[in-house]
Amino acid sequence: MIHILNLMKELQHVGLVFLTWRAPKTLRKTLERISQSLPIHSFGDAVIYAQEITQHDRDLANEFGLRIVGNNQNVGILAGMKEAVASSKLDVVLYLECDCLLVEPESLFLKTIVDGYNAIETGKLDVLRLRHLRETGADYNTLKHLKYWGDKREHKRVKSRMMRLLRPRKASRLIGDACLLHSRAEEVFPKNIYRMEENIYCMRSSNINWTNQSIMISKEWFLNTIIPYAESHPSSRLVNGYLDLEKEMNCEWWRKQKFRVGWADPGLFTHARMDRPVGDEKLKT
Repeated sequence: MIHILNLMKELQHVGLVFLTWRAPKTLRKTLERISQSLPIHSFGDAVIYAQEITQHDRDLANEFGLRIVGNNQNVGILAGMKEAVASSKLDVVLYLECDCLLVEPESLFLKTIVDGYNAIETGKLDVLRLRHLRETGADYNTLKHLKYWGDKREHKRVKSRMMRLLRPRKASRLIGDACLLHSRAEEVFPKNIYRMEENIYCMRSSNINWTNQSIMISKEWFLNTIIPYAESHPSSRLVNGYLDLEKEMNCEWWRKQKFRVGWADPGLFTHARMDRPVGDEKLKT
C-alpha cells in the first residue's frame, strides 16, 4: 500500500492529455477504463482537447473531472496534437487519443507511468511508447517486420535475407517491432535493443517509426523539436484533408536524429474504436 501511495504522489508530475474528435462513445469508454484503475485527479493535470467541441464533450469532462479546451472545427491530427500537448500545465505528458483503451491493472499502470516520467525527466528517453505488445488492437501488425526479419528465430530463409540486402534502411527501421514478437527482443537484436528497466525496452529512432498512439513525451521537446520539423516538411498524404504527424515523421530526418525511444513491456493501451464522426474517411476502411 505504501508503495502504491508513493507512486501516486509521483503522478502529480505528469500531465494527462486526450485528443478527441466527435467520438463520445469511444471517449467515454477510454475515460471509464482509466478512472476504474485510479482517480484521474491523481495526475498533476488532466485535460481533453476536443476538435469541433460539443456540449457532450464538456459534460464528459465534467463527469470525469478533467479540464476541457478545444476548437469549433477539425484541424487534423498534427495540429490537434500540437494544441492538446500545449494545453498541458506540466512538461512530461501522457498523450492519448480517445481510442486508447487501458488493458492493464492499476499497479502496472502506475509503475509504468512513473518509470516513464523518471526516464524522460532525466533525459534517458525522448519518447515512451505505451501500446500493448500483446493486445495491440486495430491497425497494427508485424507483417512488415516478418518480411524482412522472419528468419531471426527460424531457419535461414533466403527471401527475408534478400529483402534486407535490397532495402537495408527499411529493414533497419523495422527492427523495433521485434518487441511485439519476442519476449526477450533484446536477445534477438542485441546491437539495437536493450532493457533500460525490466519493463522498458529502449532503442534508437533509426530502428522504429514514430507513433501517435499512447505515448509519453516532454512537452518542450515535442513542441520545439518534433512539431517544427513536421510543419516545415508536410507530407502530401493526408488524413481527412489534414496532416497527421505520423507520415511527416516517417522520414530520414527522424531516423538520423537517433532519438531515444522506449517501449513499455508489456505496454498499457490497446487501440479500440466504438464510433467515428460522420465524414471521417476511416469509416470507409
